[in-house]
Amino acid sequence: YIKNGGMNSHDINSLKEKMLKASENLDFELAARLRDRIRNIEKSREKQKVISSTYKNQDVFAIASSGEKACISMFKFREGKLSDKKNFYFDEILTKTETYSNFLLQYYSSIDYIPSRIVMDYQIEDYTLFEEWLSNKNSQKVSIHFPQKGEQLKLLNMCLSNAIEGLSQYTERNSKEMSALNELSSLLGFEIPPRRIESYDISNTAGSNNVGAMVVFIDGSPEKRLYRKFKIKTIIGQDDYGSLSEIIDR
Repeated sequence: YIKNGGMNSHDINSLKEKMLKASENLDFELAARLRDRIRNIEKSREKQKVISSTYKNQDVFAIASSGEKACISMFKFREGKLSDKKNFYFDEILTKTETYSNFLLQYYSSIDYIPSRIVMDYQIEDYTLFEEWLSNKNSQKVSIHFPQKGEQLKLLNMCLSNAIEGLSQYTERNSKEMSALNELSSLLGFEIPPRRIESYDISNTAGSNNVGAMVVFIDGSPEKRLYRKFKIKTIIGQDDYGSLSEIIDR
C-alpha cells in the first residue's frame, strides 16, 4: 500500500501552529521536536532549489524504514535540474528488496516516460531483470546504478535525508533516531533496521559485589520500562565475560 505525499507551505504552517500550541501548554519537549522538524524541512527545501545533476534525465530513489513502515523518496531530474520530488509511504514491509521490487513494478507501470538512468541507494536482487523490463517498456536502454562516490552519491544522501524526514513526519517519530537506525542497519548489512536493541554492562567494586544492567531501545527510542538490573550469582571475582554470559543466559 503506497501513499504519495510531500510537505508544502500549508503543512509547515500547520506544524508551526502545533509548536506554538505545545509551547502554550508548557509541553516544551514536543515544541522543541516540532521546531527541529520545521528547520529540517526548510533546510531541505532550500537545498533542493539548487540541486542539479550531470546526467540530464534520471530518477533517484532512496529508502528509509522503521519497524514495518517505510518511505521511498524520489528525486526526478529533467534537463539536469530537479523537476519534482515525491515521497511514497508503505505501512507493511518485510525487506528492502521486496519493497523496492514491488514499488518499481507499480510505479513504472503507471507512467509513460521512463528516463534512461535510474539511481538507487540499495542493490536489489535480479535488478538486471528490471533493466530489461524497463528497456522494453521504454523502447530504449534503461540502466540502474548504485553509486558509491562522487556527485551521484551526494544526490543519494540528500534523497535519503528526505526519505528519513518524510518517514519521521509520517510516523511522528524523531528524525535523528531514525537516521541513526538506518545508518546502523546499512553498516551491519541488515535488510531493515533492528526493532529492538539490548545493551549490557557489568560493574563491580574491587572484584566484588558484581552487578549487571540491561538497557533496551525499541525502534531507536529508549524503553525504560524494560531496563533490568542483575545480581551476579555464579561468578566470583572480576570476570566481566563470565558475568555477561550469566545475565544474557538468564
